[in-house]
Amino acid sequence: MIDKELGNIIKLDRHSYVKVAYHGTRPMGKAERTKIYGASTQKDFSAGQFAPIDTLFSLPDAFMYSQLVTFIDDNRLRFPHLQKKTYKQVYADVRTAVDLCHRDGVIKDKVGLDPGQYIQAEPGIIDMLKRYRASGRKVFLVTNSLWDYTNVVMNHINGFSAESERNLDWLKYFDLVIVGACKPQFLENDRLPLFRVHPEDGLNRLSNMDNALFDPPKKTLGSGKVFQGGCFQHLHYLLGVQGDQLLYVGDHMFSDVIRGKRSLGWRTVLVIPELESEVDVALRELVRRKRIQELRELRDELDEWIDRLSLLLVSCERDENCALSEREIAIESEREKALEELGAVKAAFAEELRLYHESFHPVWGQMLKVGYQNSRFAQQVVQYACLYTSKVSNLGLVSPEMNFRTQLDFMPHDQVRA
Repeated sequence: MIDKELGNIIKLDRHSYVKVAYHGTRPMGKAERTKIYGASTQKDFSAGQFAPIDTLFSLPDAFMYSQLVTFIDDNRLRFPHLQKKTYKQVYADVRTAVDLCHRDGVIKDKVGLDPGQYIQAEPGIIDMLKRYRASGRKVFLVTNSLWDYTNVVMNHINGFSAESERNLDWLKYFDLVIVGACKPQFLENDRLPLFRVHPEDGLNRLSNMDNALFDPPKKTLGSGKVFQGGCFQHLHYLLGVQGDQLLYVGDHMFSDVIRGKRSLGWRTVLVIPELESEVDVALRELVRRKRIQELRELRDELDEWIDRLSLLLVSCERDENCALSEREIAIESEREKALEELGAVKAAFAEELRLYHESFHPVWGQMLKVGYQNSRFAQQVVQYACLYTSKVSNLGLVSPEMNFRTQLDFMPHDQVRA
């Protein structure tokens, strides 16, 4: 997350304890980190002071913000106007700049000239859409992008990147297309008007879908399937499904998954592009991972042994002169030996864990973990995503009739050892 007020980038575990922190581009030590975010001052990380980094769109914000925080810290004396510039104002400037780039077309117009240079190929999407359509299921597309850009991207996915080759054939893979959806408002506001888009000329016309007098779904879909704006109620009505009958796939934790699952009861699939790399690294580091598990088990065994020795010392009866008996001396010697060994095991464990996480990312480590705890992001995945995968086309690797069943939930007392 970004701490907008203090200029920090932080990584939290599932209990919202800050385990990794940077001020700008400078790493923060444990003492400094604990002083600011310690347990005694647990903060509400959903408050306005913090901004989540939970999608690829957040990464430019975080990168630019951290660079600017460091620049300001290093140059306040050189540039007097920076002396009154707060970190929160810097974050607002970054957001304004990035939003402007999306609104004024400087990004999407450039992508539209050569989609292949900017859009990662995912050849399995069309086959996946064909399978779902053939199975009798209704397929829809809801995007914040407007019609012109959506048409460019979908043509590129369908194999027609050049402007001269673009056509409307891709529309046959969908029962319904909604552009300019303005998520997350699309999932919240039930009073937003819906416009019908005419793909042939790209013009919008106000539809009567913004009131209760809907056309019958078959007639509506038969006379046009591309719309702009609207809200979730329009989507439910046009498709004839709602709640857990609807499976929504998105790559934005807040705008797609949390809202859809918590507010509307949709089934959700979260796309995590980094997951593929994470799995590859995990497979490559299996030996180190096994070593970490062995060290952890050894640490726990030594903890338990030291605890037993401590109990034995407490239970020993002293003679009237309070002198240590030979048995007590032997127990204390064994305890000191175990404590020394425990220190060495802890050091080895910490070093192996550090190397393991650095193999995923030199700064932030494994994305879904902090140490051996789930990260805050991972906790949200568990809580709100029915499924998660590295790319949407992975759904096409199995039949649409596939049942995805949850794993067993385990609490510590469920893990009974034989």
